[in-house]
Amino acid sequence: MPAAPMRYASLPRQRGSITVAVVFAVLVGLVLLGVAHLAYSFYMKREMQKGADLAALSAVQVLSMGAAADCTRAVAAGRTSALANVPSFFDTFTAADVTVECKVWDSTRTDPSGMHIFDPTSGQSFNAVRVTVSKRLTSIIPNFSGGASGGTQVTTTAVATNTRPVAAFMVGSRLLRLQRGGLLSQLLATVGATPAQLDVLDAAGLASVN
Repeated sequence: MPAAPMRYASLPRQRGSITVAVVFAVLVGLVLLGVAHLAYSFYMKREMQKGADLAALSAVQVLSMGAAADCTRAVAAGRTSALANVPSFFDTFTAADVTVECKVWDSTRTDPSGMHIFDPTSGQSFNAVRVTVSKRLTSIIPNFSGGASGGTQVTTTAVATNTRPVAAFMVGSRLLRLQRGGLLSQLLATVGATPAQLDVLDAAGLASVN
């Protein structure tokens, strides 16, 4: 009895199922890389903003009276602070990524940015610092086209002002001071006590009467 011929019809079907699985795995991997890239971009933008905020605060403390020499020191202090506070994971930040500018802040004027920041006019002193941190982040998604990197450009800006205080107060080591003319002073006068000034729990002692 002749042997039955062998059939291999199932082999193309197996190859097709493997191809579908590979394509599905690649698509899932690209989606995960995209999510990781977005998460990295949001994280770095937050950290860059924090670094710009701290740099602006550090620079404005050095700005002092707003002279040209003070501006030079403020620029150096702001750039050093920004580079020290921005993390470097996939990207390394350099001085070229940080811009520190001495400006004039005037709330009575408006500018396109809405920050009320202007260049000083003749004889005007600096009273504000603007720090900008800008970087094209490395793309986590592979670039298959062979062209330029498709990383995200992230720019953060912070402004700190050195303005005069609008109010001043003094804290002393005194619990109570009673002077002549008040209601309590008049009540004490009805019982024969007429102190010109009564201090309670101050630096001179527990109680003192003048």
